[in-house]
Amino acid sequence: KRLKGNKGSLDEYKKSIKYLSIWLERYHKEKVIILIDEYDAAINEGYILGYYDEIINLLSPVLSSALKDNTSLKMGVLTGVLRVGGESLFSSFNNLDVYDVMSKNYNEYFGFTKEETEILLKHYNLEKTKEVDDYYDGYNFSGTHIYNPWSILNYANRRELQPYWMNTGSNKLVKDLLS
Repeated sequence: KRLKGNKGSLDEYKKSIKYLSIWLERYHKEKVIILIDEYDAAINEGYILGYYDEIINLLSPVLSSALKDNTSLKMGVLTGVLRVGGESLFSSFNNLDVYDVMSKNYNEYFGFTKEETEILLKHYNLEKTKEVDDYYDGYNFSGTHIYNPWSILNYANRRELQPYWMNTGSNKLVKDLLS
């Protein structure tokens, strides 16, 4: 209740995901899977807006308490575009596997496959046309063609071909690192 009301201590926030996993395991009587999507969005935003050190100092213990030495954890999955291996944010982790767009192990899970896209669009009474391919079949992960999930879902919902991926993120950190 204190966290929900923004009255928690910093330590409570840092351990919040771990506490939640403990309570979920107690209730459901099984280990939990923690999925953290776009963990790096906060890091990128912190870099752009000038609070990088603060976000790293918060995220590192949050992720560490949730994903390391958490007896309620079955498995954890992080997604993001910034590489995690060897970074100080993850220096306390061991048994960390990194799968990127060049990895064949999970290449079909980085978006929607052709078959999944066809099924999804059929559900919305839409067809996977050449125009849909031209707009949204933009990824090739180690030989597997993947459709942009954000764009396909928006297209199915709005029924209008648009570049929905535009303005969904910032490249400032990458641009600064390359210059």
